[in-house]
Amino acid sequence: MLVLALLGVLGIIATAVSSWVVVGAFARGFSTVAELGKPVAAAVVPETPGEGPASVEPDAEPPAEPAAAAERRDLDWDMPLPEGEIPYVSFTRGTDWSFGAERPEFGTDGYRNEQTGCSVWVTSGGVELPAPDAEEGDRERSLRWAGSLLGRSFAFEETADASIAAEHGSNRGRMDLIAVPKERSEGISDLIMTRVFTDSDQGVVAYAECPDAASLHPTFEYLLRNAYVVTAPPF
Repeated sequence: MLVLALLGVLGIIATAVSSWVVVGAFARGFSTVAELGKPVAAAVVPETPGEGPASVEPDAEPPAEPAAAAERRDLDWDMPLPEGEIPYVSFTRGTDWSFGAERPEFGTDGYRNEQTGCSVWVTSGGVELPAPDAEEGDRERSLRWAGSLLGRSFAFEETADASIAAEHGSNRGRMDLIAVPKERSEGISDLIMTRVFTDSDQGVVAYAECPDAASLHPTFEYLLRNAYVVTAPPF
């Protein structure tokens, strides 16, 4: 009886070791194949005497394909909007920003920064300007729109080229704008940034007013880092 018991124990141990070797080998194979990005081979169950031919387990699911990397797509000067889409503009704000007054020329409420005292308005939509001249591109038309919105006349010598983040689906890049900062020694200093897409007469504008020149420059930098445009079909 003791001999039979020992043989039974040895049989259990042998079966366990055999199973561990098979499972361990299969796990290592799964890891190696997964790293290569190929489907895992079928797991073959050995034939048991008297129980017919070997059966085959279904193939394991192949590893998921990695998500496609976002492509860069810049909206440079004179590059049209994606077909059937218009721009929407906003900017990220922290807790030091609160709602401000509406500006009729922009048709939207602004946001006021409690620390600097600067207010910012951003909006987008159709541009109402006379038909463009034959040689008038996005940059020239953007400057004309900036002057029209504020009732002023600007020269290119007063401007600076700028860009903010732009997104179209999974594509990300930058969008060109024209910026006109006005730093005044006394009173309000302001900044307007505009972009007109001449082919569709759609535009984007960001306008900032600050109580002094010292706070205008950091506000300009803040908008360049935190303003963004998303192009999408009209809602």
